[in-house]
Amino acid sequence: KNINRMEDEKQIELDALQSIYLDQFKPGENPNSFEIILLPNPDAGPDMNQVGLVLEVTYTDDYPNEVPRLSVRSLKGISSKLCRELQDKIMQTAQELVGMQMIYNLAQELKDWLDEQNMDELTKQKEKDKAKEEVEIEKEAAVRACRSFPFPCFNTQAPCHEYRAFPFLPPSVLRLTFR
Repeated sequence: KNINRMEDEKQIELDALQSIYLDQFKPGENPNSFEIILLPNPDAGPDMNQVGLVLEVTYTDDYPNEVPRLSVRSLKGISSKLCRELQDKIMQTAQELVGMQMIYNLAQELKDWLDEQNMDELTKQKEKDKAKEEVEIEKEAAVRACRSFPFPCFNTQAPCHEYRAFPFLPPSVLRLTFR
């Protein structure tokens, strides 16, 4: 009777997980195993997901009264060392949840971590893009400044680097003379 109750609990949890994760839920080779693909923005394009994980689960015979076999692997942007640390973290959480259905809680813990990491990565990318844009703006300003003066540009960092005041001298002489 207790075994039937545990089997019912497993099936109820499986049905719930399938309805929550839809395409991110993948049944395993045996009826007691499955994997959940975890992304910060599952419905968004790949540019919006800088990180991703796969949570592999195999129910034991006594689940939920014991921890299932769990494995965390990288889908995108996460080192194997970090995956092992995350696996250890959810194993600790699973120990605390023994006696109740726990897979959603474990997956949500990983998803919350992914959300934080993804924001960090997106912020870094935005900062890089902004810095690149600022450099381009500075270059354009330097070119405009150089071209507005009638004397030689000694700013060797400016992309124009023009010597207009001495049109009769060849550029090679100007470079040697004015550097």
